[in-house]
Amino acid sequence: MIEFAVGTSLGILLAFIVGRLRGRGSEVITALFGIPVFTYAFSVPFRESWPDNTYICAGTCLSLLQWAGMEVFLSSLVAVAYSYLKARKSLSIDEYIKVSYLALGIFAGAVTLSSTLLPALIVPGILAYTLFTWPRKGSSIKFLKVERAGFLEGVEVYTDEKSIMAFKDGRMLFIGGAVLKEFPRSREFAECILKAPNPSSAMKLAILIVGFLPATLLFIVPRGVLAIAVYGIVILMTTMLLGKVAVSGANKRLPEECREVLKEYSDFIREKKGKLDIVID
Repeated sequence: MIEFAVGTSLGILLAFIVGRLRGRGSEVITALFGIPVFTYAFSVPFRESWPDNTYICAGTCLSLLQWAGMEVFLSSLVAVAYSYLKARKSLSIDEYIKVSYLALGIFAGAVTLSSTLLPALIVPGILAYTLFTWPRKGSSIKFLKVERAGFLEGVEVYTDEKSIMAFKDGRMLFIGGAVLKEFPRSREFAECILKAPNPSSAMKLAILIVGFLPATLLFIVPRGVLAIAVYGIVILMTTMLLGKVAVSGANKRLPEECREVLKEYSDFIREKKGKLDIVID
């Protein structure tokens, strides 16, 4: 378990440093990705250096590589617990949306990475993936650093200082401060979001399946550095797929009169991101 302790500690340390430099959202993403990756990077080479017929028995006997799979799986649970505690009441609306997309691919990849070493983990891994990532109505408020806004009568509207995104969670609307301050048709945009029906259970299940599918690529690559590289690619693929599914699904559920407002909002988003790129450069 030394590799587990070292990998987990380094992952937490890196996440803490990134959080200080880049904010809480980056800290959460780094923890989710870094803790299992560091554990994998330390466990696999160490276990491979031992003879193949070496086993560790603790209730049941596992080969050293199978034990490494158990360590990676446990480290992914540590990453989830750390991220949950750090994210509470601390994310902006933009950070929350970003973390929500990335977390699916990251956790799915970690589960699959551990299962390539110990295939028996795929069942509890999928169960844990479903339990931790299943969308729960009204749960987002626990992680957001927002304030109540008297923006629309009869609706719970929350906002932050400068986010440029928005989403609906049950009867609550979360809309970025930059949208309210700078987007001329912010009221119409908010009303359009509220008109969209909440996703059905079938849609939620489809999103989880899409989030897990790219991770299956890890079963066909050799373990080691290549597996870690593919893990990173899996996260990017999952994020892009989920983005397309979410956008197309939302557009289909919105009434026709909202199309023009959404187009103007898209232009607003592109303009804001362009300004951010100029500042960064």
